[in-house]
Amino acid sequence: MIEPRRDKYSIIFEILEAAKDNLPITRIMYSTNLNYKQIKKYLDLCLEAGFIRKGKKIYFITERGSEALPILESITDKRKKIEQMRQECSIMREKMESYIGIEIEEKEAEIF
Repeated sequence: MIEPRRDKYSIIFEILEAAKDNLPITRIMYSTNLNYKQIKKYLDLCLEAGFIRKGKKIYFITERGSEALPILESITDKRKKIEQMRQECSIMREKMESYIGIEIEEKEAEIF
């Protein structure tokens, strides 16, 4: 099964988790599985938000970043649960369609 794309909250959460270990950019890139262009974009966003600070070669999580971690973790967990429920609903819709022998229109399917 193909993993769904991560949203920005998940990526920022992963960056902050990595920054807790006071890592250089390359280690953060590897731990978050992002390329250089992507990691720069998100590191800049985290720096602007005050979630991290940059030393000479190392990124550190700030107090503000530490406070944001549980919020981001909660958002990430809830989004994963929503995605799992969507998949389950899609399976149930397919079963129902095969059971009743008709295809449910997309607008109606949104409630499933």
